[in-house]
Amino acid sequence: MALVSQGKTFVNQEMLLAGWANPDYKKNSQRDLLTAAYHEAKNNNLGLWSLCVYPSPSNPPTPPNPSCPIKANIDAGTGQKFYHLPNCQHYNEVILNTAYGESWFCTEKDALAAGFKKSVTCN
Repeated sequence: MALVSQGKTFVNQEMLLAGWANPDYKKNSQRDLLTAAYHEAKNNNLGLWSLCVYPSPSNPPTPPNPSCPIKANIDAGTGQKFYHLPNCQHYNEVILNTAYGESWFCTEKDALAAGFKKSVTCN
């Protein structure tokens, strides 16, 4: 449900509820509300998260360069950056969102240099 105050619509929330935006997760007074709106849209496959647009764990994307299989993603809740090797426990469940700053890397050195650290699910 949209936050409406004094006849005004909270556009940020509306964009997230419709699935047409990504949250930035910076601390602010509306962070929990905006995060909930984002998850609602994503869980309901709306907008950017529709099955025809957004890959799923059952249909994972392949790296643009087969020699660069390292997935680097940003934790949506904390903003922490992690990279995942093909042998990591949840590798096939990690879906990259390049619009959010996530990327593929060829080497661990490159991922580290970009500020990502190895996921704890990697042995």
